[in-house]
Amino acid sequence: EAEIIVRALLGMRDVELGPNSTVLRWVHARGTLEAREGTQLLGRATSDRTLILAPGVTFQRIEADTILVAGADPPTPTLPKQRTPWTPRGGAQLGERYWRVLGDVEVPAGAVLEGALVATGSILIGEGALIRGSVKAQELLVVCRGAEVEGSLSAWRGIGIEAGARVVGPVIAEEDITVEAATIGVPGGRTTVVGNVVMLAPGATLHGAVMANTGRVPAT
Repeated sequence: EAEIIVRALLGMRDVELGPNSTVLRWVHARGTLEAREGTQLLGRATSDRTLILAPGVTFQRIEADTILVAGADPPTPTLPKQRTPWTPRGGAQLGERYWRVLGDVEVPAGAVLEGALVATGSILIGEGALIRGSVKAQELLVVCRGAEVEGSLSAWRGIGIEAGARVVGPVIAEEDITVEAATIGVPGGRTTVVGNVVMLAPGATLHGAVMANTGRVPAT
C-alpha cells in the first residue's frame, strides 16, 4: 500500500493509520487510535481512550488510558496458591518497609516481600513472586513470569518484564526496557515507562505514557 506522511493530525473520533504511515510531529485521537504495521510515530501519539500498536510500529512518545500491542493475547498468569514470606538474606532493613542489599538479589519464586527493595547489583524477581513496594537496582532488573510489583521499577541499566508479570507503578531505566505480554499500570491510574530503547512485545498492555529515544514493537 502507498505510504502516507502527515505532519500533524487531530481526530475528533477514532483514527486509523494505515500500514507504513509516518507521523512527523503529533497525532491525537479523541477516540481510539490504531497504528497499523510499519507505522512510524516520530513525535507524539496520544489517545483519550485506547491506543493500539501493530507489530513493526516504531514510536518515541505514546500515551493513552490503555495501550495495547496487537498480535497476541495477554496471558493469564498462573499465580501460586500461597506465597511464602521472604526477606533478603544479608540485607539491611533501613525502615519498617525498606530493605537495602549490597550486590545482587534473587527473590525466590512464589515469595512475598512486604516493602521496598534496593540493591547495588542486579535484581531477579522470581516467577509468581510479589513485592509490596518499589524495586531499584543499580544493574539489571528482571521481573519473571507471573511476578507482581505493587510499586515502581527503576534501574541504572536495563529492565526486562516477562509475560504474565504485572507492575503497578512507573518503570524507569537508564538503558533499555523490554516488556513482553505483561501489564504495566492499572485502568484509571496512568503511570509512565521511560527508557533509552523500549521494546513492547505483542500482548503487552500499558496504562499511561511510554517515552523513549527509540520505541519499537518487533515485527512478526
